[in-house]
Amino acid sequence: MRQVTLISLYGEKSLELVNLIHQCQKMIAGITGIEFTPYDLPQIHATILGLEQVIGTPMHNLNLAKYQNLSKKMDVCGFLNWLRISDYVPFQIQVGGFDDCDYDFTSRGQRPYERSFSLQGNKAVIMGWPIRHLPLGVSEKRRGEISKQTRRRGEAETRRIQVPRKISFTPPLGETSSNNSNFPQPASSYPNTLDQIRKAAQSFNILHAYHRTPADVDNDFYFRIGLFNPETIDDSSKKSLEKSISEFLSKTTPVIFEVTLANLCVASYDDEKLPVNSTTFWSLQDNLLTQELICSLYES
Repeated sequence: MRQVTLISLYGEKSLELVNLIHQCQKMIAGITGIEFTPYDLPQIHATILGLEQVIGTPMHNLNLAKYQNLSKKMDVCGFLNWLRISDYVPFQIQVGGFDDCDYDFTSRGQRPYERSFSLQGNKAVIMGWPIRHLPLGVSEKRRGEISKQTRRRGEAETRRIQVPRKISFTPPLGETSSNNSNFPQPASSYPNTLDQIRKAAQSFNILHAYHRTPADVDNDFYFRIGLFNPETIDDSSKKSLEKSISEFLSKTTPVIFEVTLANLCVASYDDEKLPVNSTTFWSLQDNLLTQELICSLYES
């Protein structure tokens, strides 16, 4: 039975991101004795939101049933229409370039440096996070593009820019930075864009897999780059590999790319790895992505 999900980063990718992924895959494969199967570049994707249904029901959300014991029909079309007109899209993602220091956000209680790469179960995962279009304290002139490539529809636009490693705020002389100060406080350079999109989906009876309780936060832009056999790597080697790749990602030039309606896609799949030969997908800008088509995906 086929299922449905909302993804980004599927298909062609920028050269900067390709090089980053290839290097991480090479570092994993270089571990003595490990059984590692790298994903093909086109199938690598980030899951924005799972749209899976309970099999045998009229589009009842699988995560609501699994984590909250609720049977509710999803309004997928309503959610996609909301996303098309919302202020959340487009948004930018930063992958790599996070120093081993505190930022104004954490992921599962960890620094972005630590979470940039991890081995989870049998999955090798890279993470990035939303970043503001104009990072605090960085002018358009200073952040000037090193490279900007116009891509075909459906591919992310990549910008290699100078990103502040750690942004601090210093009030004027005589002012304090306490909460009682009347001086305006800066907005975060790393907004909760993804978390807010995922939370908004609950209004359409769609529960994000990592929003199992009202207090849960998931702002991670995560994508698998391959699978490995956990029995072929011991805990010490696993921790060493995670540290090595996190350090590599920390020192690399940040890769910034834009998530737009053109590269947000609804995918129909029968294999969660989303191999290109068995996965069909439609951009949110595609006129073929009608209500009738979406409903038909749940009937196949």
